[in-house]
Amino acid sequence: MTGDWQRTACSLCYLNCGLEVQLDGQKITRVRGDKAHPRSGGYLCQKAQRLTWYGDHEDRLTTPLRRRPDGTHEPIDWDTALTEIAAKLHAIRDADTAAGRPGSFAYVGGGGQGNHSGGAYGAALLKWMNSTRHFNALSQEKTGDFWVNGHLFGSTIVHTAEDVEHCDLLVVLGCNPWQAHGFSNARHALNTLKNDPSRRMIVIDPRRTETAELADLHLPLRPGTDATCWARSWRCCWSGVPPTSSSSPPGPRVSTRSPPCWRKCRWTGGSRTPKCPVWTSSGPST
Repeated sequence: MTGDWQRTACSLCYLNCGLEVQLDGQKITRVRGDKAHPRSGGYLCQKAQRLTWYGDHEDRLTTPLRRRPDGTHEPIDWDTALTEIAAKLHAIRDADTAAGRPGSFAYVGGGGQGNHSGGAYGAALLKWMNSTRHFNALSQEKTGDFWVNGHLFGSTIVHTAEDVEHCDLLVVLGCNPWQAHGFSNARHALNTLKNDPSRRMIVIDPRRTETAELADLHLPLRPGTDATCWARSWRCCWSGVPPTSSSSPPGPRVSTRSPPCWRKCRWTGGSRTPKCPVWTSSGPST
């Protein structure tokens, strides 16, 4: 029988928005946003709305499966599975120790973007196996991010989050937060920014995404011109002429050496097609 609402958090991305769920035994039957959560405040994206499907779809495994010699699988109970896995791990560890070599075991998974338990359990297992071989989605997605953190803050594990709620100018490069929800309360934040005449949003993306539809300026780069676009933009930033604060209309606060092309688009009310030669001479715009 369905019980009372229970408070928890979503583990499908790093934001970990607050949720309330109703249970029928151990089965989630209903999901809603937790309005008392200090950060998400009741916000609920489409991923969390589908938790009941993720947990109960017809293809979900309900028991461990053991591979047969012919490549097919057979269901086994948890005690059998854990006992056999433990025996194989002991054999690998003992063989590495006897040979005097680093652990040959590799751990794949536990990226920590949403469900952080995998990181702690994986680190403990790696240490016991005398191994340092750890691979996950972050190996590709966040390696550059960690590298920059190390140079900026002195540690690769010091990570910052976007302050989208308070920015005056949001530049979205090659992503669609309307669907991806890469920052807190994404759709609410985007709509708030769109409806605030003192703030601006620029989207740089070949596709006309939902986020691009909300932007003051959409730059539909041709594939392969990203590096050219940013190289010219930074050159413009460093060589630009400071705007005059007395004559410029109100707009987002940016560096006094901000790109003239961005200032022009900003002052003209968000023209959809940039006119500045910075964008057109190198061919990144349409």
